[in-house]
Amino acid sequence: MKKLVSIGLIAASVTFAMSASAQDDGALVAKGQAAVKLAAERISKISPNLDAESFEYDAEKHKVFSDKTGTNYVPLTITGRQYFTDAEGSAIIEPAALIVAEGDRIARANEVLVEYHFDNMTTNWITKPLDEGVEKKGDLYVFTDPTCGYCKKVDQELEVYRANGIQMHYIPFPRGGISPSNPGFLNWAKAACAENPADAYHHIMMGKPEATNYAAPADYNAECVKIVSEGYSFGVDVGVSGTPFIYGKSADGSIKMQRSGYDPVQNVAASLGVVIRNTGAF
Repeated sequence: MKKLVSIGLIAASVTFAMSASAQDDGALVAKGQAAVKLAAERISKISPNLDAESFEYDAEKHKVFSDKTGTNYVPLTITGRQYFTDAEGSAIIEPAALIVAEGDRIARANEVLVEYHFDNMTTNWITKPLDEGVEKKGDLYVFTDPTCGYCKKVDQELEVYRANGIQMHYIPFPRGGISPSNPGFLNWAKAACAENPADAYHHIMMGKPEATNYAAPADYNAECVKIVSEGYSFGVDVGVSGTPFIYGKSADGSIKMQRSGYDPVQNVAASLGVVIRNTGAF
């Protein structure tokens, strides 16, 4: 009889814990929705170009941010761009301007959500595959602009990454925006519409003779150009404020890292648990 009672108590405690968790999540969502609604009402009164439908709340993103930081700040998007508001909806804050404690480190709010964005991305970015026979040890996603000097330093080390099993994925992020008058966008469009976009981008970035072979697309609304706009939008969501911005993960997904700005290949690889043993060929 005592055993049955114990089992019953355990079952009841598990059920209670699950119910409490569901109630906590429900309360968080209710607070988040209320905060975004208040922010929408206040801001749209001041700015006639914005209406309540321009403000969007993402419950999953809110829960992730709350779990990681324990703060009352609520993530929201306004016309597709990421911001934060307080519990009363009385302020709109840029992600890079909001500093929070995440575990044992101080981080910008956009840095806290980087992993969330990458876990939920759906685009297949421009990738330079590893050579046959090279064991894959990790993936590196690089927001990059062909007019960026420090992005060029990353590409100078491309073969070192590849020789050591780290596969490179390029995410277009023309810093000057999406316009043919912006050299970063123009060169990315040329690369994206080439037969082999990864090689084309590398040739353009490094100023190789082959770069002259790549022409601007006749139509900037062409399907091949869309990945440039998608990369720029994704970077805005992630909170990228400059290039290069690097996100990496080990092959088994157990290690994840991010860097804002250039860091030598040895340091980036080490943060993924990879020791550089092959210097490759530049």
